[in-house]
Amino acid sequence: MRLDRKSQAFLQTRYAHFVWLVFLITLAITTNAYSFKTFLTDKDPNLRTNKHRDFRNKQTFSQKKLSGRNILKSTNTEIYNNMVDTLPKSSPSTNESFHSKSILITGASGGLGRSLALQFSTCIPRVLILSARNEEALKQVVEECKVISPTSVIHMLLCDLSNMDQVKQLGDEALKLCYQSGFGVVDVLVNNGGISSRSKFLDTTIEVDETVMRVNYLAGACLAKKVVPDMVKQKSGKIIWISSVQGLVGIPNRTSYAASKFAVQGYCESLRAELAPCNVSVHGISPGYIRTNLSRSAMLGDGRQYNQMDATTASGADPQDVAYTILDEVAKGRSDIIVAATFSAKVAIWLRFLLPTLLQYLLVSRFIKSEQKSADKDKNE
Repeated sequence: MRLDRKSQAFLQTRYAHFVWLVFLITLAITTNAYSFKTFLTDKDPNLRTNKHRDFRNKQTFSQKKLSGRNILKSTNTEIYNNMVDTLPKSSPSTNESFHSKSILITGASGGLGRSLALQFSTCIPRVLILSARNEEALKQVVEECKVISPTSVIHMLLCDLSNMDQVKQLGDEALKLCYQSGFGVVDVLVNNGGISSRSKFLDTTIEVDETVMRVNYLAGACLAKKVVPDMVKQKSGKIIWISSVQGLVGIPNRTSYAASKFAVQGYCESLRAELAPCNVSVHGISPGYIRTNLSRSAMLGDGRQYNQMDATTASGADPQDVAYTILDEVAKGRSDIIVAATFSAKVAIWLRFLLPTLLQYLLVSRFIKSEQKSADKDKNE
């Protein structure tokens, strides 16, 4: 049967979409940093091999020598041994990059921030400054880091990233602590603190937009303006900024969050070019779903707390594995780093550049499906 021109054009378009999808899937798999297994699980298989465990044991012995004391006689022996069993020890290149450095981390009281603090501690930094709002949780992380790296000078500074005055004070205090410790400037700034959102655009107040933007973007920019000038003067430094896969592809019901993370991506890209001649590197990290409390603390459209654990977050990647990968990739000099991203997220990122119309169709379908699901839930209630 002979088809008319309209039908032929339709079939040709569908065939082109199919070819592109096959190409994207193949490209995503072949360009993955590890293996097909890693691509599907988003975990580094080396973290669980006997070879890696042997390397971790060697690192443990090395850290005992660096500490200048016998850890086995310490009252924290049991805690230390438990941490050694669970922490992936940093690679030689990572140790070289962060050993004896002054590091400032925001959002360090839990989740990925805590994991980054513990992972940095395995590198034996000179000064480690941890910041967050939750004082009790932050104290616990400080104690854990002291057990891992007894020779490091570790401080905690409370700060609410939605308050710009507190953020400015955090920058000033961090520099002051580095000067007092005799180690000069902040060598590594880790803008990790953040907040998510869960609401439709029509249900979201401008105050929520402003709060999410302040915490996720403006606070990090403010800290950078405080500590980066000294990095430029000494001709070395690193900015590690935790963005999100949703800073690459905006999904429905995340307008506030996506806007803040897209801002981070653009800021890092522009800043990277300006600071490169001064040997200051800027690393934008785009994680997918990680097993943290990010969804619980997310803001609803009226400013209330979401206070629910999303299924995608609950089944996300282990934050310690993610922290290990981030430090390893930064040590290798990677600028834009995608980690713990699902298969669908990786395909969506490629579709945004190669087939934006198809991506838009998929996102609209996702929104309609979520609306239908919400309506069915309301009926049942």
